[in-house]
Amino acid sequence: MSDDSRSKAALSQDAGTLTSQLSRGRLLRGAAALGAGLAGAGTLPIEALQGQAALAAEPHAASGSIEVWYPYTGTFGQAFQKVLNDFQSSHPNIALKATYAANDLSSNQKLFAAVAAGLPPDVTWVDGPEVSGWGVRGILQPIDKYVKQAGLKASDFWTPAWQQLLYAGHIWALPFTADPNFGFFWNKKLFADAGIKEPPKTFDEMNRIAQELTIVKSGNIQQIGLLPWNVYANANSMVTWGWVFGGSFFDQATNKVTANDPRVVAALEWMVSYAKKYGITKISSFTAPFGNTPTTFQVGQVFAIGKLAMQPMGPWEINAINQFNPGMQYGITKMPAYKNLPSSSWVGGWCVGIPKGAKNPDAAWEFIRWMCASGDGTGKAGLAVSDFPGYKGSTFFKNMPSTLKPFYPILQTTMHHRPVTPAEDYYMGQLDQEVSNALYGKKTPKQALTDCTNNVQKYLNGLLKKS
Repeated sequence: MSDDSRSKAALSQDAGTLTSQLSRGRLLRGAAALGAGLAGAGTLPIEALQGQAALAAEPHAASGSIEVWYPYTGTFGQAFQKVLNDFQSSHPNIALKATYAANDLSSNQKLFAAVAAGLPPDVTWVDGPEVSGWGVRGILQPIDKYVKQAGLKASDFWTPAWQQLLYAGHIWALPFTADPNFGFFWNKKLFADAGIKEPPKTFDEMNRIAQELTIVKSGNIQQIGLLPWNVYANANSMVTWGWVFGGSFFDQATNKVTANDPRVVAALEWMVSYAKKYGITKISSFTAPFGNTPTTFQVGQVFAIGKLAMQPMGPWEINAINQFNPGMQYGITKMPAYKNLPSSSWVGGWCVGIPKGAKNPDAAWEFIRWMCASGDGTGKAGLAVSDFPGYKGSTFFKNMPSTLKPFYPILQTTMHHRPVTPAEDYYMGQLDQEVSNALYGKKTPKQALTDCTNNVQKYLNGLLKKS
């Protein structure tokens, strides 16, 4: 698996007035829609920080004031305000000015403008796949020296969450949350009505059950077993199923785009076969009442009201299920495994960094260290936003909400992250477009993914040449 378009609003005394809720699903859907690119090259090996000492628990002797821009609103914002107050209480030498600020892939211009004007905040949240691009573009400043001084090492964090932060020989942020993408939700009642007792463990079982639980009457879909390309828009659907099939999207060592990997092509061929079998336009008509674009589609609602039998979804959809069907009987398990491959998952999530030109980077680092790499801070923050911390040593994992427990084994075995490249936005935009071309029969899956590969590689080469 950034969210709804949100206006910037101060949240020092006004937390209770904010009512919109940040949605990781909207973040994931929005990530596929843009085609912007940044500049930079090279990666920092994950082993670069191995073997260092554990992080000291005592706060650093930083002082002064810092301005923090963060993305949480509504009930999450109010809960997060308490975490900010806890930081302030435990760090009396640091005066904290915390401000809610829109932070997604389509509305970061305010931050960019602030950096360009030399008036940035001291701390900002950034979506994981955007970290490398923001770093090499000059929006974030490297935090290598702080990480080294703190004794942090790669193994302190979930591996994919950590790997997103490394690019062009630098560390650009720390992981705040780690989203396990995705849990496989299944409707126990619909399964039982069809005489099916257990969720699918393999891809073939899933494919068979999806067809058994799809109901078509008078040419119209009444109930559907699975929505392969509605895993938070085309691009995220493609990487999700592409990895399930064992494919690869990028060679980090050589900066080579590999969207036309034969296993990724096979995954798209399967998606297209589903579109042909039931009719892509008929499926679109079926889903239209629940949102007419990938960024507005409410997949959790469709699942909750019994129109969708099973689907990869994130833990944020539990709120929708509780809202639309409080007594629903459903299960959450790992993604079905393809052939002899292990179950596949990938990680997303928020990270926190220091913008270039920050006036008090030392105090900013202490805030980030406490929020992202201390047992106490990450424990409180994780409970406030109801999401897994990127830091393995967090107290959160001893007190996690029951709703998140089914996702913990998924997080523990997650293997992938979206490509770490300054062309990531453009890549996701191209995937979104070319998957659509294949689904609607404008191109074969192989041609669509070959075009995506060539377009992104050409774009990336141009960025690397300029850097």
